Amino acid sequence: MKFFVNIYVILAVFCVGVDVKRKVQLSVFYESACSDSKNFILKQLHPTIHKLEDYIDLQLIPFGKASSINNGGDGFECQHGPPECFGNLIQDCTLNEMKSYSDVHKVEYLACEMETMASTRGDIQCIVKSNVPHDPVRECVYLGPGTLLQLDSERLTKLVNPKFIPTIVLDGVFDQATQNKAFNDLMGTICDRLRNVKPCKEYFRNK
Repeated sequence: MKFFVNIYVILAVFCVGVDVKRKVQLSVFYESACSDSKNFILKQLHPTIHKLEDYIDLQLIPFGKASSINNGGDGFECQHGPPECFGNLIQDCTLNEMKSYSDVHKVEYLACEMETMASTRGDIQCIVKSNVPHDPVRECVYLGPGTLLQLDSERLTKLVNPKFIPTIVLDGVFDQATQNKAFNDLMGTICDRLRNVKPCKEYFRNK
């Protein structure tokens, strides 16, 4: 009996010392040629993911207010024209190839795309810069898998039915008040849910 009691005490002490991280599920529905998407990704998402990378599970959905034509058989129509459709497709394929990469790495890639608009021109400079194999991305774009990825992005986007792009969803639930705040202060919005973690304590202290 004494042996089991001691084991219990040891386990209890160990568990108290473990820092169990609460992660916020962050989904960003955006468009590759949208100026609001660009501003949000560069000014909000990019700095926030660097500070809170251990506390965020990120999902990036490049589709926005686009729509498929004949279930993708005749391509897609996009709010900002064909270059945006091409950019969405390339980014979907690249992000799919980056499944094993960190969220920080993905956002660094995306920041490059939004800053340069390279993917909307079919330029692979950001893919190369991010050390992503570009041959699989090309195959994805031109041989069909990319269409399936965009159809899935369309499905996910329709579940949210966004009125504004980018749309920001936390923990799987869209809320207009959260959207409004996150668009201008993503760090603060996520920290409202985390509070006690070190980066958020520093954030609130400096407000």
